[in-house]
Amino acid sequence: IPTFGTSNQWFSWEVLPFFCIVFEGWVVHYNSPRYYTELRDASIKRFSDAVGYSFVLTACIYMTIAAVGYKTFGPNIREGYVLNNYAPQDPLMALS
Repeated sequence: IPTFGTSNQWFSWEVLPFFCIVFEGWVVHYNSPRYYTELRDASIKRFSDAVGYSFVLTACIYMTIAAVGYKTFGPNIREGYVLNNYAPQDPLMALS
């Protein structure tokens, strides 16, 4: 689990992962009305189901990626971020 630091400064570079997580919600929310109108036989129930299934599918994908990353490095994962364990010269990592 990443840590976000303990300093009391008004800004710290260590909080950037937190901002990325928070602002992801802002990226999606303004498209919700469009997704609703594009839904076949649109209703609140169908939209709620579609959103719920999407979150479950996304969570499964994220957990699979996390499991593969953990399986790759085992307990030797540094800093809680799997990506920090790859060599900067790794061409597949650079491609991803």
